[in-house]
Amino acid sequence: MRFLILALWAVLLPSFALADTRPVNCEITVGGVRHVTGRCYFSPRSGGSFQVGNDSYFADVSVNTPGQADGHWNADPLSTHAQAPLGALRQEGACWVAPGTRICAWALPAAETQAALAAQPDGVMLSPISASSACIGAAGPLMAGQPLELHNCRLGQDRLFDIMPGGRITVNKHPDLCIGLEAPGMMKPAELVLQPCDEVTADWYWVQQGQFAFEGMVRRGGDGTCWTILQETRDPSMSFPWPVNAVPCDAQAEQTAHFAYSRD
Repeated sequence: MRFLILALWAVLLPSFALADTRPVNCEITVGGVRHVTGRCYFSPRSGGSFQVGNDSYFADVSVNTPGQADGHWNADPLSTHAQAPLGALRQEGACWVAPGTRICAWALPAAETQAALAAQPDGVMLSPISASSACIGAAGPLMAGQPLELHNCRLGQDRLFDIMPGGRITVNKHPDLCIGLEAPGMMKPAELVLQPCDEVTADWYWVQQGQFAFEGMVRRGGDGTCWTILQETRDPSMSFPWPVNAVPCDAQAEQTAHFAYSRD
């Protein structure tokens, strides 16, 4: 049974679910095209291997021997795993390179790193069971009016939620913010948005579904409304981000979403 639980956790962990993730400056250039430059998240592994990137593109460098590695990247912002091979890479300072390819990570100043880590949320991440490498997070800074969206997991930013005793879901480190609903339009279903808590009339609750406590649904108290990702049933080929919607919990099965939470 212990092996089964550990194996299931491994399936649920998102791409950036690696220990000691921290902000860095990075570059990802593939085929001579610079896809990422600037602030990224860096996740080290044993032996000098690492993963680096942002919520659109990320690369995985697996060190074989000192100065030699194999590389992979996700190649498409919609892809949630680094499945596309980059081939053999060699180390040049903070970069791992091949013709047309550069995967680089530069440490930030210590004070800047500490400030960034202190500002990061430290709750749990919520991911759809059907897309475990994607996370629900804020579209921008954590402030009232920001919609929630589904995007490739950003470990430094997406530990956004606290699940309190009794299951109530709150926004980590932001007691002034709650999860509300943007009113639906004629052709637009209701979407989740961060709002001041005094403007939110009902709380959301984690409801366990299945064998494990970390699998469940998110239901609003009192009115039978649940979180879902309608884009997944409408056009899953569309690139992230996707809106997070609310529908009646007794909607058709293909519209109801089950989630998993984790800290890593």
